[in-house]
Amino acid sequence: MRRGEHFYAHRVAYEVQRGPIPVGLFVCHHCDNPPCCNGRHLFVGTTTDNMRDMWKKQRGFTPFAGRHLIGEDHHSAKLDAAKVAAIREMRSRGMLLEEIGMVVGVGKSTVSRVINRDVVGGWTHV
Repeated sequence: MRRGEHFYAHRVAYEVQRGPIPVGLFVCHHCDNPPCCNGRHLFVGTTTDNMRDMWKKQRGFTPFAGRHLIGEDHHSAKLDAAKVAAIREMRSRGMLLEEIGMVVGVGKSTVSRVINRDVVGGWTHV
């Protein structure tokens, strides 16, 4: 804590080792280890820069299958295709997002993403 504010350790480490972080940029990790505070592993960039770094290292990619991890294949998936179909069917009957979420065991925002086929977590492939 500095001046009554909380700061992420990697951001403080970057500033100590390299200088101020330019406004609007993030401190990203080449090593993909969020707690890392080694200045040689840190770089500043935009969200796009960070995503490019991730894709370059195939971190958002499953090398053995050669495709993105989506739906049930994703390690943190709470839904499967049957639950996605059930969510959309319940909504078509007029159920509220909160009610559907309670039945399926996910939050309102997840239900909304599924129903609207949002690109991020929206099960657009089903």
